[in-house]
Amino acid sequence: MYNSGLTPEAPLLIRTKAIEETLRHGRLSAKTLDNMFRRRIEKGANCSPFVSNAILATVKEIFPVGPEVTDNQLGLGQIQPLVVAAEEPVGKEDLAFRLFNCGVRTIVRDVQALRRRELEVPSRGQQQDIGPGQTHRVQAVRLFLMGHQPNEIAQRMFHTLRSIENYITTFARVVVLVNRGYADDEIAFVMRRSTPLVAAYRKLYGDFQDKPGAQRRLAEILSRAETSASSPKKRGR
Repeated sequence: MYNSGLTPEAPLLIRTKAIEETLRHGRLSAKTLDNMFRRRIEKGANCSPFVSNAILATVKEIFPVGPEVTDNQLGLGQIQPLVVAAEEPVGKEDLAFRLFNCGVRTIVRDVQALRRRELEVPSRGQQQDIGPGQTHRVQAVRLFLMGHQPNEIAQRMFHTLRSIENYITTFARVVVLVNRGYADDEIAFVMRRSTPLVAAYRKLYGDFQDKPGAQRRLAEILSRAETSASSPKKRGR
């Protein structure tokens, strides 16, 4: 057998690509992010390795980070887009904890700042009428009565044009029944809509019916609703 004459240590001095890769993995194994995190916790909080390991486990449970999470393994110059389905809008907790890694109060302040700039954030509560916030249907109709065009409202509120037109049509049908003397629960039953939505539309109509700028649009949509909608008979009391 041919003997190169190299000592066992000699091959380590020849920095081939394979050797460099082995050394790199060795350094990474010896100095992992987990160990760095634990050492900082132990030094900063003056706690035992048992406590620092428990803290590390809790952090990994809450935040999906670490080598075992392959989705987070990005190379240099790579980005990871986060996509939210339009039919399943996120809530403030999702935005805070899962997307932006911040507190819910920060998201609330940001949403309020955007709304002051007349930019709507399509959160789960706004889209599905959950919580104390104003329903997105009422917001859309309010913008229409203020003079905005349906396509502009759709773009502004991240809705389809068809959805905005449906909101306006439903509002007009509610107003027609309100003017005929129906109660909110009766209108909700006839139109198969929620009573809170009917009440919100009634209040919105009361806010705009005497405003000169909205009267033309009200007359236009109410005329269409009167023509196309059926005339339900009031039930006996």
